[in-house]
Order: sequence, then C-alpha cells, then structure tokens
Amino acid sequence: MAFLVRKIDMSYWNVEAQPTPVNADAITKCLRTSGNTLSVWRVNSKEEISEALLAIAASQHHLRKIDIVVLDEIKLLEKEISIVEVLGESPCTDLNPKHRDLSNLNINSLDVISEAVAAEIRAKENIHCFTIVKLKALLEGAVGQGRIIPENLALDVRKKLSIPQPAQ
Repeated sequence: MAFLVRKIDMSYWNVEAQPTPVNADAITKCLRTSGNTLSVWRVNSKEEISEALLAIAASQHHLRKIDIVVLDEIKLLEKEISIVEVLGESPCTDLNPKHRDLSNLNINSLDVISEAVAAEIRAKENIHCFTIVKLKALLEGAVGQGRIIPENLALDVRKKLSIPQPAQ
C-alpha cells in the first residue's frame, strides 16, 4: 500500500465533525495547482513519512513548522485522480524519484482531493504537525549523512541550522 504526502496549513482547514463543503481558502492556499497538477511525495509505508517530510522541508525557503496530510494512493486512483511520476526538485536529491504529480486536475478532481484531506482531518488520522525543532534535527541529520549539500538549501534555512556556514 502506498501513500501520498502533501504539505498543508491546518489553519485553513476549518472542517466540522460532519461532512460539509471545504472552505475555499483551504483549496486555494493548500491545494494550489500549477499546470493543473498538484505536487505530492509517494512513500510505500507510514514508516517512510519522514522521508517525504525531509524532501518537503529541504525545499522550503524558510524554516517554519510544517503540517502534512497522508493520503491513500489507492483511494485517489479509485476516484480517477491521475498520478504521474515527475522527478522532484528537492535538495535531498536521493528522494526526488519519490515525487509525483496529481495531474489533469479540474474543479471536480480538486473537490475529490479536498474531501480526502478533510476526511483525514475529521478522522484525526494521517495528519501530522512538525515543529521547527523536529525539522532542524531532520535537516541537520540529512546534512550530516551527506544526503543534502548545505549550499543547496535556502539561505534562511541554512542560517537556522547548526551546521558549518560557508565563508562569505
């Protein structure tokens, strides 16, 4: 069973216990598309979620807390959401083959995706919040293992990590 991991901002997801339509800000802020695609990271098990988190965190311009949702790939495929392998652009390059795009999206497919996210929030499952402290440790570990070249991280992120800074 595979899972798809997407960064979201929980502050936009004001979902109630009973299904109601997802508010527009959740869709336009957290499910913003480009070329009718939505970027996700694929993992083969829930134990691999930290790998997707690393790919996401390493790609950020600023080090801030990250909320993610973990979606069941099969459930999206059953709803006819197209999932395409697209090489990622994370500074943690060994993870880039795990990147996927939800593609050929339209308003109906965005509704399916937003409802899948909302269902996970309502169930209080497969939603994870990672603090800056956790993200720093994750990124510093990846740098220490040689998985990330520090200079490939955004300057703001590098400044907040406890790693040697390049001479200026």
